[in-house]
Amino acid sequence: GLENTRGQDLLENEILAVFGYNEHQVGDSSKCWFDNIPSEDSINIFIKLLSFIEQKTDNWQNEYQYKCSNHSYKYVLDKEFLIKDENRKAIRMIGYKKSREVF
Repeated sequence: GLENTRGQDLLENEILAVFGYNEHQVGDSSKCWFDNIPSEDSINIFIKLLSFIEQKTDNWQNEYQYKCSNHSYKYVLDKEFLIKDENRKAIRMIGYKKSREVF
């Protein structure tokens, strides 16, 4: 299957450190991540991410808002790339997130 080199622990650490949540608020970090993206952004993200995961594109980039624990928002620039084997089958996903204040 497709392996994410960031891993669940790193996503959880990003949520804790950058967006001000504590470990009890994070729980399932993937669910926590999507729960704090406004619906107008999440639909667009879902469509692009689905295409990426289905390997229609080799990379994915999106900028969206993310709600912090203090109810302010930060813009997140999210970039992901697929590493493929000799048969062009995705074997690993690598990426990063960069945030900046919104309001």
